Amino acid sequence: MRITTGNGPNDTISSTSKLIPVLPSTSFTTTSNLRFSWTGDPNPAGPPTSRPQVFITIFYFQQNGMPSSIHTQDTAAYFQENSTSGFATFPMQYTTPSDAAFVEVQFGAARNGLPAQITLDVDNVR
Repeated sequence: MRITTGNGPNDTISSTSKLIPVLPSTSFTTTSNLRFSWTGDPNPAGPPTSRPQVFITIFYFQQNGMPSSIHTQDTAAYFQENSTSGFATFPMQYTTPSDAAFVEVQFGAARNGLPAQITLDVDNVR
């Protein structure tokens, strides 16, 4: 999958899976091969939420499809210094909340002031 941010300096784009059944209170590792690269981070010393990034978010849902009432999501963000020259493997470890029956996996990119678009390639999600 390839996703690319728009032309605006604060554009964000993401793609989210369908609901995936899981067991509650269970540790999982979702691993994916990602390719991304950019230069020109306008705020390299800034807080992570203000920096250009690609991200993986795991959303947790109850059996009835509503978000978990205990913990709704976990996110891993990757920055300019994590850039890859080709595909690299990025594992994300997480434990589902005790009320979780499903997860969604979301991949995305946020420019956060970066002067150029960000392209994120995602492959071999497991």
